[in-house]
Amino acid sequence: MVTLPGRSTTVFTLFNRLTVATQKWMITLQSDGYYSVINLNSGKALEVFDWSTANGANVVQYEDNGLASQRWQINELGDGSVSFINKHSGKALDLYG
Repeated sequence: MVTLPGRSTTVFTLFNRLTVATQKWMITLQSDGYYSVINLNSGKALEVFDWSTANGANVVQYEDNGLASQRWQINELGDGSVSFINKHSGKALDLYG
């Protein structure tokens, strides 16, 4: 993966549940009706890499700049779960594998 200034190349992984900042996210409703998702450890926003609209696009951390690639619609699905839809791509956050 290419490293760009200010952008984290951290791959999101699953790990045992701990009470550490790397596993905590601040989800904040923005004035446009979408949410920002900020990691409490890094202070960076969850972002679709390189404004991709492709299936399988990478999601990384980047400095929060309020762009659509960092904004998420959060939908309650009625069964206690939610989905995250990216404002720019209209695609759902998904786990690979």
